[in-house]
Parts: sequence; C-alpha cells; structure tokens
Amino acid sequence: MTVPVFYQPDVGSPWLIPMFTDWSTWPRTQALVDIFGVHAEWANTGDGLAPVNGPWPYRGPNTLDALTAIDFFAKVSARWELALSLPGIGGQTGANECAAFNLACIQNVNSRGGVVKRIVFDEPYMAATRPPYNKSVAWAAAETLKAITIIKDAHPDMAVEEIEPINIEAGFAVSRLCDYLDACVALGIPSLLSRFYVDSDPLGGDVSAYAPIIVAKLQSLGVPWSWLLTGSQETVRTDAAYCAETKALAQSVQASVGTPSCLAFYNWKSADGVPSAPTAIPETSNNTETGAVLNICSTVFGLSIEATGEVSGDTFPVVPGLTRLSGDASATFGAGCVLAVTASGTVNGQSVTNYPVGTFRFGEADPPPVITPGNHAQFVSQSVPTHLSPGQTATVSITMLNVGTTTWTRSAQHNLGSQSPQDNLTFGIGRTVLAQSDAIASGQRGTFTFTITAPTRPGTYAFQWRMVQEAVEWFGDLTPTVAIVVA
Repeated sequence: MTVPVFYQPDVGSPWLIPMFTDWSTWPRTQALVDIFGVHAEWANTGDGLAPVNGPWPYRGPNTLDALTAIDFFAKVSARWELALSLPGIGGQTGANECAAFNLACIQNVNSRGGVVKRIVFDEPYMAATRPPYNKSVAWAAAETLKAITIIKDAHPDMAVEEIEPINIEAGFAVSRLCDYLDACVALGIPSLLSRFYVDSDPLGGDVSAYAPIIVAKLQSLGVPWSWLLTGSQETVRTDAAYCAETKALAQSVQASVGTPSCLAFYNWKSADGVPSAPTAIPETSNNTETGAVLNICSTVFGLSIEATGEVSGDTFPVVPGLTRLSGDASATFGAGCVLAVTASGTVNGQSVTNYPVGTFRFGEADPPPVITPGNHAQFVSQSVPTHLSPGQTATVSITMLNVGTTTWTRSAQHNLGSQSPQDNLTFGIGRTVLAQSDAIASGQRGTFTFTITAPTRPGTYAFQWRMVQEAVEWFGDLTPTVAIVVA
C-alpha cells in the first residue's frame, strides 16, 4: 500500500504563481504530490459573505482573476486531484450562510478548467462554538451534516473531508473534540467523510500526550485520519525554524500514532497579504515549503521514491528522495519524458518495496495552450524591479503568449499598453511596440523589452500592462500587478 501526499501552499504565497509558470523549481515535489489543495480565497472574488470572505487582503496576489490568467485550476487538475478548502458552517446562521458561497467557489473552479474532486470543510465545529457565537456541540454537528448534504445534493460524487483543531489555550481541548465526534456519530456523519484532519497548531511539535486519544477515537469510528503537518502559524518564524517545527511535528506524529492515511502539508502563514514563512521554492533546500515536503516524506515516513525509466536504451535509477540521477552523464531527459515511480519503505506498519504509485515527468512542458479565434493573449512572465529611486530608469521585459488566431505585428498595431489606470504614463511610457520584423504567430511568445522612468515623487505605484490592437480592442491577460516602491 502507499500513502497519498496532500499539499496546499500558503494562502498569500507570492511564489504560487511563479510555481505554475516555471515548473522547474519543484519537479520532485510534483511527483510526490497526489492531492493539491486550493484555498477558498483563491476561488472567489471576496464579495458577499463577510466576514468569511471579506476583502481578503491576506491572499496577496493569488486572486481568482490572477490564477485564471495562468490557467492555474486547469494545470492543477491535469496533474493531481484538486481539493477545495471551504468554510463548513458560519458561526452565526450555520450551513445555509455558507452554502451559496461554497457552491460558487466550486463553480468558479470548474468553469475555469479545474475539476474539484474533493472538498475539505475547514473547522466547522470551531467556527460555531468559539466566541462570540458559542453554539452548542450538538448544533455544530447538525449544521455540519447540513453543509455536507448541500454539497452532496449538488455534487453526488464529491469526496467530503473535514479539518478540526486542537487548541487547548482557546478551549478546544481533546475532550471537546471527542464530544463533537460523538455528536457526529449520532447523525451518521463519519460514514460521509473520506478523511478527518487534525490541526494541532499552535500547540507545538509534541503531540504524544493527546494524539493517541484522538486517533483511537477516529479509528473506532472507522474514519481515515490525517494530521496537518505545519509549523507554528501564530508567530513569525524564519524559513529554517518553520520547516524544523514542521519536521518535529511529523516526527512526533509518527512516533506517537504511526503514519497517517495521508501526509498533509497545509500552510496558512500570511497576514494582511505578507507571508512570514516559509519560502515555497526551490525544492533543493530543506528550508523551503516544497523542500520540507520532500525531506519529511523521505526521512520521517520512509516514503522514498525510486524511479527507473529507459531513455535511449539506458536505465537510470533515481536514489530515494529523487535527489540525483545516476547513469550516463551525457544522457538527457526530454520534455515530457515519463518514468515509472515506485515507493519503498514502511507505510502504516507494512513494508513496501518498489510499489507502483504513479509516474514522474522530467522537464514536463506545459499543456498546449487553448487557441481562441481572434485576438487573445496569455501572460507568461515578467522581469520588473520592485524598488526604484525617484527619476531612476530601469529596463523591464514582459513576455506574452499568443493564444489567438491573429498574428501580432507592428504594422497591425499589436502593442502592449499600460494599465491601472489604463493608458497611464506613471513610468513615462504608455505603449511599447514590437520590433519591425516581429510576427508573433498563434502559439508563439512575444517579449517586450523597454525602459521605464520612476516618478519623481516618492510613493508606491502600480505597474501593470495588457495587449492592445490600436483602434480595435484591448485583449487577453492583464500582467500581474507589481507594486514598485519609489524612495
């Protein structure tokens, strides 16, 4: 048997979009992950359900529009099962308050190329019973059942999971969680759950005093259990400290109760859009989010990955952890090369050797773009400074992909124009043009390199651009907004 790996990056991570525009910074983590988690804040506009969604400043650049612009949801669903984290019930009026919001999030993902396979209700019990709502345990259980029913009625095949915290300081002690589980049993809820995740933040890494009690309770109910593997999210930590805390928690879970039914790496460190820790990439460091996933899976849970495959007639074994390749140094793996992936180690008390768990793709290219008739553009990348002195000049570059059927040329006046606001001259230029010889056909990339001049007045200024065919239309993706500080 093997253990699935669940990975959900920080809600406000500035590395999320770069991870999905440059796959080369975390290829081994991609091979390990089976389920990719998506925060509700990424899947909705942030309107209509205060305070559950509010303005959401803490999601940073990861807005619905920005993620849609890079085909994020489609890319996630093409590689992994997509799990959407949703508020289970609202503290004031229960499941009905959240129903429209939750269904809208699912629809937003599915209509943008994604396929939601499972939803994870995020702490419905805590949301209902904490101050100022102070609802009863029975009420919380009844509303949780209603929330599950609403989702199942609309999406009968959807897997439903739940997260609940252990926070003794806030009154969410082990006994209270067990009382809630008993109330759920009376309503038949455990049979509806695919998995139950325990969140022990901010209690620290040692769970030996209470993990056996909780896990024994869940096992008696027949509910597969997992533990959210995360460092303390209540205080600011360096990358190294956060990842060390996460590993300490994983070690304590393994020593106390064994390997969970799923290795769940779920991060929530952002406050007001500023992630405090950890950096997500590259995976080559144990002190990044993706590097910690690889390190913990291998060294704590024994989920080593060994891959072998034949390229040009030679076999190349990959050492546990996928840290390096051995074999003919002159051999190369082309984009999209697929190797068989197997797991070796001890999983849930059983020894597995070379157990087939999936495939590993070296240098995997993005899926072919969807071509739409007319003028259409997809953002690819940009190189833009974030700090300038008043009046300072700088060279920037923006690359866009032509996903329409028209060819971009200077003669047809396909240009890049300033946004936020449209046609502004904040940085001394409102248009940049293609080279005279450029002809960017459908499926090709066009790079605009130009010089900007910082305003003379200190402040923070928005830098954003979009394709335009003069006198015809603006079209395609907006580039992600860069806040340039002039000081």
